[in-house]
Amino acid sequence: MPIGYSLFTGILALTGQLGLIMTGDITPVLYPMVPAAIYGYYRLVRGKAMAPKWAIGAGAVLTMFLFGADVAVAGTDILLAVAHLTIIFQALKSFDLKDPWDNLQVFFMSLLQVLVTSELTRSIAFGVVFVVFVAALAGAITISHFIKEGTSAKVSLPGPVTFVSATIIAMTVVCFVIIPRPRGGYIGGEHESNTPHVGFSGKVRLGALEGMELDPAIVMRVESPAPPPYYLRGAVLDRFDGTAWSSSVFDKYPLSGGVPDNVSDNGNNVYDVPRFDDSTPANRKTWYRISLEPSNSQIAFAPAGAVSLKTSFGPVLVDEEGIFTMPEKAGRRISYTVFVSPPAGPDNVVSGRHVPSVNSEDFLQMPHGLERLQELAIQITNGYPGALQKAYAIEKYLGHHSSYSLYVPASRPGISPIIDFLFGTRRGYCEHFASAMALMLRAAGIPSRLVAGYSGGEFNPVGNYSIIRQRDAHTWVEALISGKWTRFDPTPAGLVAAQEKPGRLSLYIDALRMKWFRYVVSFSSSDQARLLGALTSGFTGFRPAQHSRIQALARFHLKASPAILPVIIILGAVLAVIAAIRAGKAKDHSPQTWMYLKFRKRLGKMGAELTASSTPDEVLKEAAVLGFPDAARNFISEYEEIRFGKKPESALFKRNYKELMSFQPNSPRSGTKVQ
Repeated sequence: MPIGYSLFTGILALTGQLGLIMTGDITPVLYPMVPAAIYGYYRLVRGKAMAPKWAIGAGAVLTMFLFGADVAVAGTDILLAVAHLTIIFQALKSFDLKDPWDNLQVFFMSLLQVLVTSELTRSIAFGVVFVVFVAALAGAITISHFIKEGTSAKVSLPGPVTFVSATIIAMTVVCFVIIPRPRGGYIGGEHESNTPHVGFSGKVRLGALEGMELDPAIVMRVESPAPPPYYLRGAVLDRFDGTAWSSSVFDKYPLSGGVPDNVSDNGNNVYDVPRFDDSTPANRKTWYRISLEPSNSQIAFAPAGAVSLKTSFGPVLVDEEGIFTMPEKAGRRISYTVFVSPPAGPDNVVSGRHVPSVNSEDFLQMPHGLERLQELAIQITNGYPGALQKAYAIEKYLGHHSSYSLYVPASRPGISPIIDFLFGTRRGYCEHFASAMALMLRAAGIPSRLVAGYSGGEFNPVGNYSIIRQRDAHTWVEALISGKWTRFDPTPAGLVAAQEKPGRLSLYIDALRMKWFRYVVSFSSSDQARLLGALTSGFTGFRPAQHSRIQALARFHLKASPAILPVIIILGAVLAVIAAIRAGKAKDHSPQTWMYLKFRKRLGKMGAELTASSTPDEVLKEAAVLGFPDAARNFISEYEEIRFGKKPESALFKRNYKELMSFQPNSPRSGTKVQ
């Protein structure tokens, strides 16, 4: 077995194993299978003897037993159980590669591992694994072809292997770009590990964000022409029981996916919020493109005042407070674009003219036991004529008389956490500040509510977007002033500046990761339209009418079941193979190859048992059976030297060819006609 063939087989096996392990979903118990496989392929390359047959058989039986226990006893997800099975198989097979065709089993198992990996992760590391896998598989199959032809020792392998690998990678890129995009992907749900969001289930208890303040896990990335910081709402809460906030709004309304004339859909659904009678021109709306990491939350975070949401993922629901949810989003990485109309007033006016009619009493609820808070609120706001001035006075008071701290002691028994914060510790998290302000506003007769979401983050100048992490979870206040909801954020901003900023290298890596998710994982029909539009617009003399027709064709979305797409792809691949075979037959071979093929054809008509994949050695054996003279050996030997050794043709080559074509055997095989 050629060393190159063994090396490519080992690379394929290790690529499949490492791809699965990097997902983080594989049990560490199986990690030793990787060094075991490395040792097995080391022995193969060095020409060591393979494991005895009984050992491999016993290992196979044990592997199937472990697979059954993994599913039936441990209750492992079937996809992960298959992944565990393949990892053990690869290690076992590395000690049982006695024949070149045994390697085909490794190829198939590696392909299965890459498919499973694609379901477990969408990280950029998978992109590297996939490219290495495609290149190694192309190289291994190319070498296996020469082994089958019996010419692996006569061919310089680096050239054909490099050419085939590069061609297949290029074809993969082309297919990726042109294949239609179904909604929701070709395979069902993702199995990616969730990054849970805390505090957005309709109830926020004081201190619920504790632990998230130092968590650097990325929640989302936000692109927008609007300058940061962004206030991305996840829950609006209007009821306080003394220790926790909850929402009195439970009804959610499905949004129908329409496409407004002033917004290009490019294959996505544009969901309009029906209660907003918005006539703002599209060029005056601010857009926010949000890429959410997988989580166990159904919330689609968005700024206040959103009038429409564009996404290829649905359905989308909205409640009375403008909070978007996607019931089928949990556990998935999704991207969507939110359009927000400019507020009619200062920047902190979050609702502008879109605020619905509300019952102010719903936002003045106050639990018992907060008399000291009410007295303090009246004392602070006394002398201020308007609601806005009173709100600013409360916000200023909290900023000057309390401090932000990550270490807040538990409230004393029998004392409200808010009372303890205002008159005792004077230290708290953002929810302490926001809760105190919302309740003090209510005590002053100003309707208010608590909003939980994300704010702040860090701007990545490399990719021109903001990175929002778990530690950016935040709560703030919205007060109803002059009929408009107005945002207030009483939490001191000092902690944000104290956070350690990422290095330049990490920003480049994250920008690369963002591009990977944006243009590879989330590559959509709209991207296909833009790409085709960019290509066609570069042609000189290309008429606008033609341009629009081609863009419309590129935006075509396959509305049939996504299960149809694999069938189309397979049929296309079959047609491509047939076309390649036909083209190969019609290829202009060298004169020596034409002579060799004519000689093979003559042998076939004489009854020789030859197939399309018969090697020159097999052709020579059949010629000997039919009684051809030594000229056949000389002719075939020189043909191989000319084709694979690049040697010039000798004067005897054509002479031998003519002798063979004119030779008449004494006893051709029965049922044949000698020509």
